[in-house]
Amino acid sequence: MAGKRKPRYSGALNQPITPIFNGLLLPKEVFGTHVLSQRNQKLNLLLVHYNIDPKESGRWQKLAFCLAVEHVPGMRVTHEPGRGRGRPSEWNITRDREFVAMIDEIKRDRNHGIRDAIRMAKKRMQLIGRVEGLERRYRESRKRLQRLHEKIDEFKRRRLSVTHKLADVYDLPLLMARRPRAHPVEKKILRFRIVG
Repeated sequence: MAGKRKPRYSGALNQPITPIFNGLLLPKEVFGTHVLSQRNQKLNLLLVHYNIDPKESGRWQKLAFCLAVEHVPGMRVTHEPGRGRGRPSEWNITRDREFVAMIDEIKRDRNHGIRDAIRMAKKRMQLIGRVEGLERRYRESRKRLQRLHEKIDEFKRRRLSVTHKLADVYDLPLLMARRPRAHPVEKKILRFRIVG
């Protein structure tokens, strides 16, 4: 069955304490002491399970630490930070451009696909996250950049057509109505143009 976990403990540590002892139902007065003695036995079994010497002076602190590391999510060590609360942050165009350029460069250098480039970037500690999610983000970023470049091209065509119309209306020679030099930011955007 998928998703079924292997038990962490075995034997008596995996069995609950019941009011039945040797096939007999214990009276309520005796059951309390029975539970206490069973719990003490199971604490000693936990010491053995975590390889802690039962005669050691700091055994209970070590046991508490071992249990906390195994059961408390905040005590686990991970190299990938968990996602915080709330809506995930949106990537801006600059992050999209850097991400796509990095993956494309690795792809070009290694002559392999997107997944391989993402795995290599993760190994180089340039990226954090799952490969599938990063691959999806790469494709989305690439589409966003493509749409941006299409909008920039459309804007240029419109501006050029307006310039031509103004030149016609005011009888200006086309040389004077020529398009001004590209803005430095526009040049930067055009440098990362995506082909394909």
